Amino acid sequence: MRFVGLMCLGVWLAVAGAASAQSKKAFIVGVQDYATLTDLTRTIEDANGYTSVFKTDLGFSVTTLASNPTRTTFNREFGKFLETIKPGDEIVFVFSGHGWSDGAENYLAFSDAPRDASEYEIKEATVALLRSVLSQIRDRNPGMVFAIIDACRDNPFSTSTRSGFEKGLVRIDEQEGMLIAYAAGDRQKALDRLGASDPKPYSVFTRTLLPKLRDPNRPLMESLDETRDEVEREAQTISHRQRPAISSDVSYRYCFSGSCRKGGEPLLDQETLYWNQISAGSRSADKCAGYRGYLSSWPAGKYAQAAEKLVAGLCDSAGTTPVSSAPAQRPATAQTKGDIFRDPFTDGSGSGPQLVVLPSGQYDQGSPSNEPGRFDNEDDTTGEGGRQRRVEIDYALAVGRTEVTVSDYRAFSEATGRKAGGDCYADLDGDGSWSKTAEATWKNPGFSQGGDHPVVCVSWDDAQAYVAWLNKQTGLTGKTDRYRLLSESEWEYAARGNTKTAYWWGVDANAGCGSMNGGDATVKAKFPSWTTVSCDDGHLYTAPVGSYASNGFKLKDMTGNVWEWTEDCYKDSYAGVPSDGRPYTTSDCSDRVYRGGSWDDVPQDLRSAVRSRDTPANRNYDLGFRVSRTLPP
Repeated sequence: MRFVGLMCLGVWLAVAGAASAQSKKAFIVGVQDYATLTDLTRTIEDANGYTSVFKTDLGFSVTTLASNPTRTTFNREFGKFLETIKPGDEIVFVFSGHGWSDGAENYLAFSDAPRDASEYEIKEATVALLRSVLSQIRDRNPGMVFAIIDACRDNPFSTSTRSGFEKGLVRIDEQEGMLIAYAAGDRQKALDRLGASDPKPYSVFTRTLLPKLRDPNRPLMESLDETRDEVEREAQTISHRQRPAISSDVSYRYCFSGSCRKGGEPLLDQETLYWNQISAGSRSADKCAGYRGYLSSWPAGKYAQAAEKLVAGLCDSAGTTPVSSAPAQRPATAQTKGDIFRDPFTDGSGSGPQLVVLPSGQYDQGSPSNEPGRFDNEDDTTGEGGRQRRVEIDYALAVGRTEVTVSDYRAFSEATGRKAGGDCYADLDGDGSWSKTAEATWKNPGFSQGGDHPVVCVSWDDAQAYVAWLNKQTGLTGKTDRYRLLSESEWEYAARGNTKTAYWWGVDANAGCGSMNGGDATVKAKFPSWTTVSCDDGHLYTAPVGSYASNGFKLKDMTGNVWEWTEDCYKDSYAGVPSDGRPYTTSDCSDRVYRGGSWDDVPQDLRSAVRSRDTPANRNYDLGFRVSRTLPP
């Protein structure tokens, strides 16, 4: 019989619904003293801290169980709380205490949790986070749900008797409108303090997040991004790795008050931003198209009635095509550099991947002759050894903040019926030799992946099919600002993030610890003869997207995790390749370019200038893609 272990856990979750909030309610739990498990510290203190912030600063009605409740007490009181939830309510759920994972679900442990038991017994004696808590809240159709589960991760079981348990929590796939932020990355330990002499209150994660939550006008994602970076820096002061992980399907413009401000200035929601851009237009024909685009994206939006009236009068009087037969044109999504947004599906069923608006600019493409580990194909002219060339991106470009995820691709596959493929090249034996494996597909590449991991085992042709579907879903088919793969020149511009060094963080691969998945000690575990950097990113294969630091353009995983297909046909140098950001597609296209390095590559292959190639039909277990859009001027 396999035994499992309990450990402390931390996760933040937010679910956004369609209805507007009616009231704000919070359910907060703290468990510190356990009958048979190791007692914790600061968990009740954390729970009381969240109670104060949500009640005093954010105006929630709070129910608090901070007296070491048993599972029976929790079930009784939480059941009562569920009955109070009305459609459109804003809900907060907080748990601070022990937890464990069976690899597929996370479980919350209360004061009477058993110390020694079978996996079945422990599941029956604890509470499933997704199935019994979060899904129960979602079923009440709230307008917004926030759940914070923050605690230390010390394992209360003896390691001599519990060697097979999951070390840390697994991620829960985000659903529509859901934001999940874990206090630590997959299977990392979340610290309750920075050493025995640490006098500060609360756990490291909670003490960092709480002050940011006190401002109801502060964008939530801004608070979480800053918390993640600050927690990581604090943990590094005692040589510990802890980086909160975020999976987001919530607007970057969300805040508790609904009147977000950044730097003292109002931060408009995406819908209002669209509407203001339309209203500021000077030509009637442009406004007509804009109002139609607004109604296509927000048919029940807060300006829908006004838009319908304007379309009925303005569009016909301007001599344009009647509403019933006019193709929907979308206004510009976002134009401010650094803006993060998603395009909603026209049928309201979902949204596209999160995008970041990049600034326009210039950079030197390729590698200089003195860059260690450079290859000959990183040159402007074959044979001259290290001659870079100037590339200019002088247009508004939006780039996927992360690679396309398994969940993203699954939605496409299920909607279109596209088969999983197969015959994916892999090295599942770990001996350095690759072979085409019929059983390996994006659904099962030969190693475990969650919905928030980057999709792999997808060909260039698969990526193009996904992009075509995404354009159809967002109403961008046939438009110049439609979704597409990045050109190779755009990709390197985005990857460098306004830097000139071999890696976006500098010249030393070892300095990239915490910034990439690849080139590190986990590669050494699979390929003992390879030279690797000295750090351990915590993932033998792919990591959940967004697990590591952003580059200067707020982009994630441009280096490492998985290689990424680009639009370009491959040639051995940049001679004759457009220098204005356009892809090279005018000659032999038997191979397409992919960039970025992956989890199973050495440091040399993770530089910003590295180029690789494969046939458009081939699939590899370390190769995925991300999307982009050229925004209207």
